[in-house]
Amino acid sequence: MGGWLENGEIYLRSWFELDNPSTDEGTARIQRELDDIGYSTLVCDGHHTGVIKTFDDRHYDSYGLNYNEVGVDMVDQAERMVSDLKIHIHPTFEEIKGQLKAVRRKENGMPNKSLSRFDAGDCVSQLVWHFKGGALGIKKLKTKF
Repeated sequence: MGGWLENGEIYLRSWFELDNPSTDEGTARIQRELDDIGYSTLVCDGHHTGVIKTFDDRHYDSYGLNYNEVGVDMVDQAERMVSDLKIHIHPTFEEIKGQLKAVRRKENGMPNKSLSRFDAGDCVSQLVWHFKGGALGIKKLKTKF
């Protein structure tokens, strides 16, 4: 998922989802997205350390978010932005809208992914966290935020 920040509001520009890709297939698709649209930063779930390192080595600002450290705050912040109509989702991105509407939370405040998918919702949360200046969850990478 990619987007930009303008006047305090986030605009979603692109989105794709791959069904169980190989590492090479996933990396190639991310690279195409970065090249075609011109994104310079890659933010992802912190457990994708190989992806982070690959793009860090290619001189992109790349970092991962540790959901154990920032997950609830990240989801809360994204939820506020959505409810305040500060996120603009393209009308063709129905899957994103559906996931954001369907999500229910577990007792710990995180999305309950056993009830409904939330991959696109995670991406929205990461995008908001990045643009709104959230603290990094994983700081061991050599590139900075």
